[in-house]
Amino acid sequence: YQGVIPEFEGQVLVDMVAGPQLLALTRSIGGEPHGVTGWVSSDGVSWTSLGHLDDLANLSVMSLAATKDGYVAGGAGTPCEESGCAPAIYRSRDGIAWEPTDVPTLAAGGVTDITATAESLLAVGQTLEMEVAIWRSTDGQRWTRVAEDEPLFHPTHVLVHVHDIDMRGEPYAEVQIGSETHRLVVGSEVHTDAGTMRVNHVGPTTVGLEWADGSAVDAAPGDGGTQTMIGSPISIAAQGPRIVITGDIGVSRHPVPAVWYSADSGQTWSRSLADPWHQGSLTNVFIRGEHIVATGSGNGAAPLVWHSKWDTSAVEAAGIGSVLAFVDALNSRDVNAVAAAMPTWR
Repeated sequence: YQGVIPEFEGQVLVDMVAGPQLLALTRSIGGEPHGVTGWVSSDGVSWTSLGHLDDLANLSVMSLAATKDGYVAGGAGTPCEESGCAPAIYRSRDGIAWEPTDVPTLAAGGVTDITATAESLLAVGQTLEMEVAIWRSTDGQRWTRVAEDEPLFHPTHVLVHVHDIDMRGEPYAEVQIGSETHRLVVGSEVHTDAGTMRVNHVGPTTVGLEWADGSAVDAAPGDGGTQTMIGSPISIAAQGPRIVITGDIGVSRHPVPAVWYSADSGQTWSRSLADPWHQGSLTNVFIRGEHIVATGSGNGAAPLVWHSKWDTSAVEAAGIGSVLAFVDALNSRDVNAVAAAMPTWR
């Protein structure tokens, strides 16, 4: 294994993919977010530069995927408008010449990842309304938005009304999350699709409510406070009808790892949060048969690996010690050792 690629000195690796040949895109350290250099390799050790890819000058590249006859690159089109950056996907047969494709311009953060299945290409990003968005293409040129009205793809607005006392004489907070209303006293908590909220304190003038991710809503009796939980998709993987999207959900300062998944090609979806008291994000996900493996970072930016079988929906994270054991197991190419080294989703 070679951890350092001499040819990439002074460059930041944007993404790498195995297609007709290995293709990597890099960006100069400290350079503009758009504009990349292409590299190709037959063995992953020696790399040949394709030079600066002028066709991608107006694309802030975030992801790269291989197709049956070439490559696609996704990201945000530049320059950005005041309302946000539009999604953009380019395709190429040789990694040198690129052309834009037809993508509905409905996203603010652009296309964060692309994956290929036997039947189609799938891309994930975020809309101007901060909703998780998925696009599908069968030819790499024409893309359509996957129709989904799942509430778990939309921002969750939480309305808090704080009351002086309940029937037992205790102060309480009435919390409306979507269409559900919950009455909480000090020490109690409620579990919702948006996460877990608990009451830290109830005083004569203030009530402290806290999400599991550490973000707080403070309000005085009789007043109201609102908070919005936003899902941010980062990576997508698919195998057959199964699709998994990973990223995070929460307020910007305190996100928690999140997983969206579908077993029917995106017709219906479910969402699970990693340990709701664990801050971090899932930045890459892979599907191999019944197994799903995700990588990311946790509290203090510690590297983490998550593992699940398809029929489960909650996550247990492993720290760096387990990551090293997992890597050793991978190097041994022993399937049983790999399974034993990975933590199990609950």
